[in-house]
Amino acid sequence: MNAIEITQPGDVDQLAPTARAAADPKAGEVRIRNHAAGLNFVDLLLRSGALPPGAVSYPIVPGVEGAGTIEAVGQDVQNLSIGDRVMWFGGLDAGGYGASVTVPAHGVATIPEAIAFIDAAAVPVAAITAYHMLHNLTDVTAGDWVLVHKAAGGVGSMATQLARAAGLKTVALARSDKHAFVATLEPDVLLDDRADDLGEQIHQATGGTGIAVSLNSTGGPSLARDLDLLHPFGTVINYGFLNGPPDDTLGPALTAHFGKSPSVRLSDIYTHYRERPTRFAKDLARIADLLATGKIQPLTNDVMPLSEVSEAHRRLESGAVTGKLVLTIPQT
Repeated sequence: MNAIEITQPGDVDQLAPTARAAADPKAGEVRIRNHAAGLNFVDLLLRSGALPPGAVSYPIVPGVEGAGTIEAVGQDVQNLSIGDRVMWFGGLDAGGYGASVTVPAHGVATIPEAIAFIDAAAVPVAAITAYHMLHNLTDVTAGDWVLVHKAAGGVGSMATQLARAAGLKTVALARSDKHAFVATLEPDVLLDDRADDLGEQIHQATGGTGIAVSLNSTGGPSLARDLDLLHPFGTVINYGFLNGPPDDTLGPALTAHFGKSPSVRLSDIYTHYRERPTRFAKDLARIADLLATGKIQPLTNDVMPLSEVSEAHRRLESGAVTGKLVLTIPQT
């Protein structure tokens, strides 16, 4: 066994050991000896079959991020060499739950010796998702307020750090039992996302100036509330639907705030990865630099061996994880 595959959509029993041959890199690709893989919500969607029909075919080895050492380089690859220590981001079929992955070079960035593979594996998805929203999809400037939903999660915890690194002020939302963890990220304001008067608390926390951008992974009715909190030209970026898709309160809310010229955007990181590879590579390299210089910290709070992948999926589904959960990959 050198990988875990999903044999067909279903529960954790569909996660099964398999032998997987290493693929030679094509032009523009590299092959990486994978030491660790980050666990992500999309892995759960892959396993449960919740992705749109035709998005993937089964069996499939999940895992869209990780860290390891380059062991082969395809033609036309620049700035990456055999032996480089790297973190990587890949497509839905990248195969991160395996000992070897072959991915496009634009989803790979070098890391220094001081960064452990298990820590680096926790960074790519969360950081590039947050970085893209903050720096490519908005027009924020230092001192603006950013509202971060689910700040104890992978993207939320990284967004809180990246916002601080950019000189932005943050209102972090999380369940009260996760406040101790989120407080270590040093948000300017930390609130219970289940409070009945949450909107009023956010309004008061920002001194009535309003939110420049909301990073919203929950969807549902929260989108309309976020529009109420925006200052003129503010943006709500919806990148997940934990509470369902936008509901019928969104249209009236947009109309009510017509005079503020607000915007609502959907953000899928794979659009950035697929359509703007050069920009994606530059952003990932910037994230690697922030990691190397200590301006962001890898929040690897749970580390489990690949052999315990079923339990890892259960933990992520339970909502008990703060930061990121990482799987260690056997090297034999």
